[in-house]
Amino acid sequence: MKTEYFLLPITQWRQEAVEVCAEITETLKTIQKDGGGSIFMEFSAKIRDFLQNRLEPHFQAEAKLMEILGRHLAPNEKKLQRILSDRSRLSGLLQNGSLESMLLFVPEFQDHLRFEEDEIFPLMQEKLSDAEKKEAELELVKSYHSSKGGKRDPGSLV
Repeated sequence: MKTEYFLLPITQWRQEAVEVCAEITETLKTIQKDGGGSIFMEFSAKIRDFLQNRLEPHFQAEAKLMEILGRHLAPNEKKLQRILSDRSRLSGLLQNGSLESMLLFVPEFQDHLRFEEDEIFPLMQEKLSDAEKKEAELELVKSYHSSKGGKRDPGSLV
C-alpha cells in the first residue's frame, strides 16, 4: 500500500530512527568487544539526549495519532494497546541506560517501527477522514520539526 501524503513526516522520522538503530548497534558492538567503559558513558549521554529530544516528541505525536485513530476503534483495540505498551517499554529501556537495556532496545524498536508501518499506517489510511488526516499531518509536522531542534551534530544519533 502506498503511503499517503499525511504520513510523510513520520516516514522521514522512521528513516532517521533506522539510522539511529544502526549507530546504536555498531556502538554496542564496540563496547562489547573493547569493554569501553568511557565509550559507554559518552554513548549513554547521547542516548538520553535522543530520548528527550527525538524519541519523546515522536511518542507525543504518536499518542495524538492514536487518539485520532481511536475515534474509529474500540478503546481496548489490541493494536492501540500495543502502541502504548511499546512506547512505555522503549522509553523505559532508554531511561535505564544499561548495556543490557540497550541490547534489548534495538530489536524491540525495530519491531515497533515495522508494526507501525505494517499495521497502524494502513489502518490510519483506511479509517481517518480527510479532515483527520490533515489534523494528523499537522501534528506530525509540528512534532518532527520540534524534535529536530536545529542543534544536532551530523552523524550523531541522527
